[in-house]
Amino acid sequence: MRSNTPSSPDDIDIVSIWGAVRRSLPLLLTLTIGAGVATFGVLSTMASRYTSEAQLAIGTKATNAFPDKDKTGTPDSTTQRMDPAAINTQVRALLSNDLLLKVARKLELEKLPEFNPREGDVDVYNKVLRLAGLAKIRDGETVDDTVLGVITRHLEVASPKESRAIYIRFTSTDPNLAATFANTLGEEYRRSLVSDVVEENGDVVKALQPQVAQLRRDLIEAEAEIERTRVQLDRTKGGPQNIPLIEQRLAELSAELSRADGLKSDAESKWRAAREAQQSGNAGSLPEVQRSPLIQSLEQQRVRLERSISELSASLLPGHPRMQQLNADLSGLKRQIIGEIQKFAVGLEKESRVATLRVESITKQIGELKNRVVSTSGDDAKLKSIEATARSKRVELDRLQKQLDENTTLFNTKTVPLEARIVAQARSSSTPTFPKKAPFSILAMAGSLLLGLAWVVTRELLTGARVTPGAGGGNQPRSPVTPSLGGTASVLGRATAGRISPATAAAASSAASTRADTVATPAPAGAPMATNTGTMAAIAARLAAKSASQAGFRTIVAPETRLIDATEEAVALASVLSEAGRQVVLVDWNLEGKGAADRLGIPRKPGMTDLLQGDVSFEDVIALLPDSEVHHIACGDALSDPMIAQDADRLNLVLDALDEAYDDIVVVGAHDAVRALFQTIEGRFDAGITVAEPRKRQPLVEDEAGSFLGFQVSDLDIIRHERPAGAMAAPAGGQQKRIVAGPMSGAEARG
Repeated sequence: MRSNTPSSPDDIDIVSIWGAVRRSLPLLLTLTIGAGVATFGVLSTMASRYTSEAQLAIGTKATNAFPDKDKTGTPDSTTQRMDPAAINTQVRALLSNDLLLKVARKLELEKLPEFNPREGDVDVYNKVLRLAGLAKIRDGETVDDTVLGVITRHLEVASPKESRAIYIRFTSTDPNLAATFANTLGEEYRRSLVSDVVEENGDVVKALQPQVAQLRRDLIEAEAEIERTRVQLDRTKGGPQNIPLIEQRLAELSAELSRADGLKSDAESKWRAAREAQQSGNAGSLPEVQRSPLIQSLEQQRVRLERSISELSASLLPGHPRMQQLNADLSGLKRQIIGEIQKFAVGLEKESRVATLRVESITKQIGELKNRVVSTSGDDAKLKSIEATARSKRVELDRLQKQLDENTTLFNTKTVPLEARIVAQARSSSTPTFPKKAPFSILAMAGSLLLGLAWVVTRELLTGARVTPGAGGGNQPRSPVTPSLGGTASVLGRATAGRISPATAAAASSAASTRADTVATPAPAGAPMATNTGTMAAIAARLAAKSASQAGFRTIVAPETRLIDATEEAVALASVLSEAGRQVVLVDWNLEGKGAADRLGIPRKPGMTDLLQGDVSFEDVIALLPDSEVHHIACGDALSDPMIAQDADRLNLVLDALDEAYDDIVVVGAHDAVRALFQTIEGRFDAGITVAEPRKRQPLVEDEAGSFLGFQVSDLDIIRHERPAGAMAAPAGGQQKRIVAGPMSGAEARG
């Protein structure tokens, strides 16, 4: 039974790889030492460069420059300027072209060859580059541009995270110049912080002074216009709250009207109560009457008279003169009380009328004032506009005056919010930072050695190590045969997949013989094909013994890797079988149109691809190999539809037709092409020959028995053919390799 389990690949031959490395070790060491010496020599032509570093600390002033004017604004603004973005801004300021050119001119760097190649070459390496045209000065480049470019490459300014310090590193061939440049740049930057700010403040003061003076004049004029307009409109202000008099008058009249309304209501209520009490005869019960001292005195006299009359009535008769006198006094007293009550009621009535007249008078005055306000509303709007303009001028004047005072103070005291303090001066270094000849040479040697080892190992893997069978020498996964083949998958089983009539097959064979005589051409010189005659004879004898009792014996010749072309071995095998009297057809199975027809001296098309597409018949594609009785089917052009190569029924139909006409069918092609055919038709071949390059050493792990093209198979005669050592194909009559046929059990011996 054939199985569809993939076979395991050979392990990499570590011993063989180590031997290759050992054999190449002298050459690798020579190249490594040469790389180190060359690197050391190149670095020796370069001038030594030294690096010096200065450190600046960016901070704020300890005291507030404006303690009385702004106690909260200055610290907040300083804090905002000291965030990481502000520190980065100071770093960029140190790299400004103006500052760098100022330092360069101060140190006269344009006279040094290191910064101005026009003055000469700084070292041999630079001279060689200049002579080679790799370090020439660009057209139109000025001296300042050249010096600035060199300074930019040699200067490094940075600030560590979470720090206000700035590092200034400068590299030069002169250690003293490296330190001097770093220190000079720091000092110039410190001076620029003060001078630029002070100069800027002076410019601001000069610009603000005329603006403040003009604003002050405009404000005085606006306030005078406001006063004139107020007088014209009777909107003069006064009082503690400094509001217009007419508004004060309206407010006072409104308050007085409220009081008058209250008095009017109170008087009217009292007068109504008194009138009702008079009408009912209870005028004496009024609270106001009872509170009157005169009424109270009269009531007391009335009570005394009534008591005297009551006492004398017990001893005197009513007609007694004394009694008559007392009664007359009582009557007069009552009349007086009534008169006083009436006078009180009349007074309440008058008081009510006076309150009413007062309310009417105040209301009339308020109405007149309102009419005046309404009639002058347009003038009020004009006055408000003038006042708004004056207020805006006042606000602007205050702002500019404050800014002028602050900048004047800064200009006079030369005080700035930020300061740069030199923490560490740059010092001349005695140790060069470049080039590091020994470390760089060692690195070059190590790199050369590693590259050499990689090249040797890769070459050995491609030539001497075993690759995965069926994977084309790569790491691609091997796909197993789709369905498993049973033990009954014999020639008869294959023939049932799709036969053609014997007459058609005979006609195809006859037409091939006829056509081959007319289209075959001699093979080109210098391209011998059948080279392994002795080896192929042994293989052909073995296959002939297997196929003696059957027709249509299928043999597939497959290269072990993609780098091998097995056409020569297939031609040699077909020739030996043909010389033995068998009818043989050689099929070039390269469906991408890259076959060996040109090398064999026959037309490349029409071929197998045209036959599979139905464009031609068997009579059109079968030809004879030159000087041979072997029939051949070329590959043809590439398939227009790649899916045809995966149509198992169509492939089986073509191969079954060849089974009817020929004794042996030998199929050869590129590794991937024949593997795809083997998988598509489910391994329906009788013999499989693997063509391999000679191995330098026996692998540690042998192929699994019964494995062909990466698939576990049975009922397939497996043969491994190794080419002679030192040649792609053995010469004719060469030494015969030991060919061990894999029996049905799958045992295989190595040549």
